Amino acid sequence: MTRGWSEAALGTVLRWRAPDTEVSASQSYNYAGVYSHAGGVFRKHSVPGSSFAYERLTRLRMNEFVYPKLMAWEGALGVVPQNCDGCFVSPEFQVFDVDSEKLLPQFLDFYMRRPRVWSELSRLSSGTNLRRRRLNAPEFLRYRISIPPLAEQQDLV
Repeated sequence: MTRGWSEAALGTVLRWRAPDTEVSASQSYNYAGVYSHAGGVFRKHSVPGSSFAYERLTRLRMNEFVYPKLMAWEGALGVVPQNCDGCFVSPEFQVFDVDSEKLLPQFLDFYMRRPRVWSELSRLSSGTNLRRRRLNAPEFLRYRISIPPLAEQQDLV
């Protein structure tokens, strides 16, 4: 580990957020997704509430960290950009607040773009079929990363 860096479980710098918005059949919801292979978070289309089987969705906020449980192992991980602030994701996505006093969201995004991380996350995922393996929040929050001081994080990103 580099001098001045600390190693910590993600659970010490991230807080999981439960779905927070009740779906109304009479409303539409701007939806977001996450591209695989570190492609980032993107704004999708508007979806009518009547088409959802889910009772609740999660409203995204800029600089949160998000991933779909089914695709984390192939690098579908990212930080919510400004143009996706206020968009929604289904309960199949894991959403986290980032403690920006310890970890810059942009550094976490940079860190999670490495294929080596994806293979490590794959080992934390559960399921028997590779394409259906899920990475749930408790396992993700146990994952350990090296965290430099904030000034160095800023320089790196």
